[in-house]
Amino acid sequence: MIDTLKLVSPPLPAETVAAVTAAAVHRSAVDNSTGEELWSFTSGELQGSHDHRVRFNVVGDSIKVEGSVHKLLLGHNIFGGSDDLQACARFIISGISARLGVELPMADAWEVHQIDEAGAYLFPSFEAVEGYFRALQGVSYPRRKVSRHAFQSIHVPGRLTTVKLYHKGVEFSAHDRKRLKKLMLRQELDWLQNYANGVLRSEVSLRRRLVEDFGHWPLVSEISEGYAKRVHDSELARLVREGKAEMQTVRTFLEVKARLQEVYTPRNAHLLLGTWMQLSAMGEPETKKGMSKPTFYRHRQQLLEAGCSWHSADIHQGAQLFPMDFVPVSTSPYAISGEHPDVKKQLDPFRAA
Repeated sequence: MIDTLKLVSPPLPAETVAAVTAAAVHRSAVDNSTGEELWSFTSGELQGSHDHRVRFNVVGDSIKVEGSVHKLLLGHNIFGGSDDLQACARFIISGISARLGVELPMADAWEVHQIDEAGAYLFPSFEAVEGYFRALQGVSYPRRKVSRHAFQSIHVPGRLTTVKLYHKGVEFSAHDRKRLKKLMLRQELDWLQNYANGVLRSEVSLRRRLVEDFGHWPLVSEISEGYAKRVHDSELARLVREGKAEMQTVRTFLEVKARLQEVYTPRNAHLLLGTWMQLSAMGEPETKKGMSKPTFYRHRQQLLEAGCSWHSADIHQGAQLFPMDFVPVSTSPYAISGEHPDVKKQLDPFRAA
């Protein structure tokens, strides 16, 4: 699904730039000692039908436009977005032209400076999504710097792309839910929240990768159908593969026992296996009560470093919370696909005949 797009217009006539500037806010910095203008730009925001704003900057004789076309079309980006980049770009530029009352070049002639391609995957519960992030805590990525936030998200910046995985329910509650309170019925909003609680979302942000692949900032018309999705899937598959190659997370009793014996001395492996069994059966709060704080935190860290997860371990009675073979790519059987009817209706006028 196409989420955020950043588009840059061809050079515009002076009267068009003036009209756009008049609708925006001008900012500049001046060196007080010399009176020299150090920098200057004009920026603004446009409200969409769901009160989600598209940002635009005037830079010289061009304008830069950036916003989540998914949220602009639907009000949220939990599911139902489109993979039709051309139609999405035309929708955004047509809307800006109408709201500003200025004639802008056709969207196909604009440069694409960013595409955020997203995937969404439906898990059986909030706890299942959280369990997936818990399982990732002990996995290292030798060629990447990975930032983790609790059991909610991981963020992997890169020179050409940036990869994110996050719990949509947590993110929706913190951001979009507050915005949509004024626009949706409480019952509809609660349904979206409950649905999002079981959604894991992946995003790949393409910036310099576009120049790498095309040799220049590509035009909207140059980007073929499925291009962004192919990059998304290859980046996520590589990320998962790197983690597994470094150290496959293990959860079963026999696997954990073998891993600990492989990594630690026999005595330490025996002690850590006992702690792992307590964590698996009782959870962290109860396990902590029966151990000194230093020992508990040392054992927990050593288990994570060895890639041993006690969440959804086979010592529990009950089903695995999340699928062990899950990979966050568009071909996953857990992927949520298809355009929402409202998205299709709004984009149909902008599709190629």
